[in-house]
Amino acid sequence: MKQQLAIVLLSIIMSGFLPVETGNSPKISWDTLSKINWVIVKGNYEAVFTDEIKKIDGKTVEIQGFMFPLRIDSEGGEEFLLTSNPVSGCFYCVPGSSNSLVMVYPEEKIEYQFDPVVLVGTFELVPDDFYGLVYQLKNVELKQVL
Repeated sequence: MKQQLAIVLLSIIMSGFLPVETGNSPKISWDTLSKINWVIVKGNYEAVFTDEIKKIDGKTVEIQGFMFPLRIDSEGGEEFLLTSNPVSGCFYCVPGSSNSLVMVYPEEKIEYQFDPVVLVGTFELVPDDFYGLVYQLKNVELKQVL
């Protein structure tokens, strides 16, 4: 009995030295993402990112925005755009410019939402994308519908 009690107490003490996973990813703001410049390289536009944006490249982050499906008949699960502004009136007009759009690749099916969503995923920079979609979010999970 004393030996079992000692093991339990030692386990409790030692657990204080283990890293704690909080599940909190850094939050990205659209204001931060808007701070890019464009340069012409070999006749094509390329994005030049700030150091603040470069720091989150390849990191797991959290971002809030509005879903913009890329297919009318989409049932979710496919890639979609996350925008800083809601879709209003024109469903085939993308709201905003390339610095206010993130290409999203979900892990599993995410049903389309009209309300803002909070997503968590791996943030990647693509400075020379042909379509100008310079931000990508991969391995995405839906954290919350607001």
